[in-house]
Amino acid sequence: FLQNSGNVMDRTIAVLQGLLVLIGCFQFLRIRLQAFQKICHTEIDIHGNILPENIGLQCLVAEIPENAEIGVIELGMSEPGEMTRIANVARVNCAVVTNIGVAHIQQLGSKENILKEKLHIQDGMSEDGTLFLNGDDPLLRNVIPENGRKKILYGLSEGCDYRGEDLHLENGHPVFTAVHGDEKVQLHLEVMGVHMVQNALAALAVAGEYGISMEKLSLIHISEPTRLQLI
Repeated sequence: FLQNSGNVMDRTIAVLQGLLVLIGCFQFLRIRLQAFQKICHTEIDIHGNILPENIGLQCLVAEIPENAEIGVIELGMSEPGEMTRIANVARVNCAVVTNIGVAHIQQLGSKENILKEKLHIQDGMSEDGTLFLNGDDPLLRNVIPENGRKKILYGLSEGCDYRGEDLHLENGHPVFTAVHGDEKVQLHLEVMGVHMVQNALAALAVAGEYGISMEKLSLIHISEPTRLQLI
């Protein structure tokens, strides 16, 4: 989420990082928030290989309409030092990291280095910011945020703040019970793939922390017409 940068905006922006499940998470978060807030979302990621990251991000923020309450944006990196440059422009106060994969491992050398680079999203983050992390990823699960920032885990594993239980398939679609504290809600996803459960939980976690209950979110129909559909 982005803070006001040079009076360009005074709104909340959801920032996502990851690879394998990022697009699905992006769609879940966008659609669920859109049901309750006026949001603006990006169609491509801000990445040094697409646009120079500082210029691209500044242009994107400037294009967010004044009536938008929340923006959903994807930030990516592929080399050491790139995330710090992006974070210092974005001035985030909240971010979702979906996984630590092996993309860009040639430039960064190891998954541990990829994790370290992704966590530089905190370089521009307010001290009361929040990291939403995939608790099923062993590297992300053990992250300790800098300067006492808040950490929220989502996933299927024990100990996750937003957890999925009783996962099964119905006609090829995931069905599971989302649990947060004393709140439990069953969700039927309209997209294919068990990995989409993590995307849904990430969206539930972000929306929940911004005051939208899981019960309300469970009523929203989500499908992606161009991906993971039966033909």
